[in-house]
Amino acid sequence: MLYLIFSDEAGTWSNREEDYYVRTWISISLEEYVKLQKEIFYIQKTTGTKEIKWGNFKRNYQKYSDVFIPNFQVYITLSIPRNFFSRNYRILTTLQSLDEEVFTGDEKIKIHLRRKIINSAQAVIFLNYFERQHIENSKVALASNLLDYKYIVDTPQFIDREWIEVAREVGINNLEIKKESESVPGIQIAGITAGCFYDLLSKQENNDIAIEIYKKLIKPKMIDMYSSDRQKANPNIIFYGDCPDDIRSKITNIRNL
Repeated sequence: MLYLIFSDEAGTWSNREEDYYVRTWISISLEEYVKLQKEIFYIQKTTGTKEIKWGNFKRNYQKYSDVFIPNFQVYITLSIPRNFFSRNYRILTTLQSLDEEVFTGDEKIKIHLRRKIINSAQAVIFLNYFERQHIENSKVALASNLLDYKYIVDTPQFIDREWIEVAREVGINNLEIKKESESVPGIQIAGITAGCFYDLLSKQENNDIAIEIYKKLIKPKMIDMYSSDRQKANPNIIFYGDCPDDIRSKITNIRNL
């Protein structure tokens, strides 16, 4: 039987002040996905909602909660962007030490070139180390025992071709990136789940609705929540050893809600 694995993210990896970059993975059989499509498309048609995102789901979750009736599994991976930017990478140190005069063009172009090259190098490093681990851990947790599966991913915060290349390097060959998630119910569920988890981590007050949604709808579908396997533990912290103690405590508290 074919299984579909959908993914979307919350947070921005490239923001050096960002504490959380959350990626959610939803695994669902083709048979159950037909049921999910019916639930999502019914809501879109009857409410005039083009796409169900975390914001409007949170405001209307009593009306929208039936989208969690179909049987599927939830797996969440988490990176800490400020940890990434606090690390020392030789290539970045070298590029950042270059004077603008070594670049071609007038002053404006030189500044732009220097910034562009440094940003591109940061993206390559994050994609090939951090994002790669997100992808690989999802495969270990969700696809290890599946004979037939396909990944369907919302447009990532990287060049599509390069993201696909990294996914193939970890053994994911059946993969599609979607530009318009309003027509892909699985991505909408992944986005809702990522948004909820991001709020649980980042908001200290007025978070009662997110907590209720998590406890009633999302947590019952999460797998391996107490696994001793670092690649399977859910929510899964990428490069766990570098994670600050306060964030580890938040994850433990969320598991125990």
